[in-house]
Amino acid sequence: MTRPQKRIGDDPSVRRPEALSRALDRAGAVLDWLWRARGEDLHHLEGEEPALFVGNHSGGPLALFEPLLLAHLARRSGIAVAMLPFLLLHEIMWRTPLAPLLARLGAVRASPDNANTILARGGRVLVYPGGDREPFRPFRDRDRIELGDRRGYVKLAIRHGVPIVPIVTTGLQSGFVCLSDGRALAERFPLARFFRVGVLPITLSFPFGLWLGLPPPYVPLFVRARVRALPPIHFTRAGERAASDEAYV
Repeated sequence: MTRPQKRIGDDPSVRRPEALSRALDRAGAVLDWLWRARGEDLHHLEGEEPALFVGNHSGGPLALFEPLLLAHLARRSGIAVAMLPFLLLHEIMWRTPLAPLLARLGAVRASPDNANTILARGGRVLVYPGGDREPFRPFRDRDRIELGDRRGYVKLAIRHGVPIVPIVTTGLQSGFVCLSDGRALAERFPLARFFRVGVLPITLSFPFGLWLGLPPPYVPLFVRARVRALPPIHFTRAGERAASDEAYV
């Protein structure tokens, strides 16, 4: 009896570190030009022990490049590409022609099964719990981290007894102006529901000006990004029982 073939994005073994290295060779200069970014304390990404890395989203549609920017800065700091965590990636990206490439770069479909599998095997995972709403928070909140009431990543870390390593990115959100995230519009728009997108933002950016809906990649002006890794957060309890204790979570 043959095993059913896994969907693209559900097989971590497809990852090819050399593919990510080539992508960084090509994209590094562009990332530097766009954001003039610098990394701080990225030594917290080093090591082989299992861990859950938790990042915040910024920059609207350019948030898609945050994991690549992190990898670029980490490699510049001397961290081997093969040691970087797997990225849990939103479902919408697995419905594009880029899906096979993303899998080779080290991304997996954002699902509890994939996260549990990687951590159970002693792997390392990078997740952005803010989803599609955080990148389109209002401009007045550009320097805030807004993960909402999502706590699944905390339960995931506790369940597997691994630390959480926060990865904070600042600056990207200043490259455009988000007037509204358009949640009410998205609830009424069938195509948005199909792609599991909870926002239809109203934005102002260069060179597109005022835009309704998910904007195309824009040119960030006068932006300097910082990416900083914070010390690991260790938990005093672990296992399924602790992860199910809402008060502890």
